[in-house]
Amino acid sequence: EFKHDSVGKDILKHLGVEDDIEDGFYIAVFDCDKITRENMDAEKDGVMNAVFLKEVLDDYKYQNHKYGCSGIDGTTFAPLIGKKDGENYLYVSYGIYLDKDGSENDNQVILRYDIKDWDKYLMPLNQKAMHRSGPSKPDSKYFLYTGNTEWGIQNLEYDPYREAIMAAVYKGNKEKFPNYDMFFIDQLKEPIAKEINGEQVKALTLKTFDLYDEKSSVGGSYFPLGSTGMISLGAGLYYFSDDFRDEDGNGTDIYLFEATDKEPLFQKV
Repeated sequence: EFKHDSVGKDILKHLGVEDDIEDGFYIAVFDCDKITRENMDAEKDGVMNAVFLKEVLDDYKYQNHKYGCSGIDGTTFAPLIGKKDGENYLYVSYGIYLDKDGSENDNQVILRYDIKDWDKYLMPLNQKAMHRSGPSKPDSKYFLYTGNTEWGIQNLEYDPYREAIMAAVYKGNKEKFPNYDMFFIDQLKEPIAKEINGEQVKALTLKTFDLYDEKSSVGGSYFPLGSTGMISLGAGLYYFSDDFRDEDGNGTDIYLFEATDKEPLFQKV
């Protein structure tokens, strides 16, 4: 993502980039067969192309950021919501601004794309001339009621073992919500029609395990890992990253976990 809010400006500053790069949100597509050495140039060596997501930019640019949209973060591949198997689709979650006031940002927003014809959109990403090659809209746009979280969903990961899509977040701080660290989207429940802020939308269902807050009707887990990296390996096994900072800088440790029946729903192997 390329943007000029406080986060984007800070990243550009640290990169030493002074050019006036356009706002834009993209899915990067790497050709692994072309990655043959270190220090390759993603653009000139043809290693990476990108697909522009118009829907995200439209919501980001809309007045005071529609739905609190700050861009995109988590992605995963999973079957169509409501199905156990079949064709996989790309799911892309919004980053959402932290805001304790109002309710427009209390839903996570997830876009679904069928990418089988995306080759026609692939173009190198030239930061001095940002392309706009991509689908005009997603195939579906879903809403998930969780309460506001800091920067939306950080990571999405489809977990066939639990028949759910895991959504790891930086927890929110609205007092009327339980402010979980992780949510589970029920893969087998069909989206339902719902009105949110006067708009008819498709809403997803949270799968609840050991924790459920009746007051807000939100279920989740206080499992603290996942926001900086997670993968479902199948058979109830997972890798989670655990970040740290020391005198040498930033790093992460990767640990193997297995599913449990009780909160916090994962235990280290």
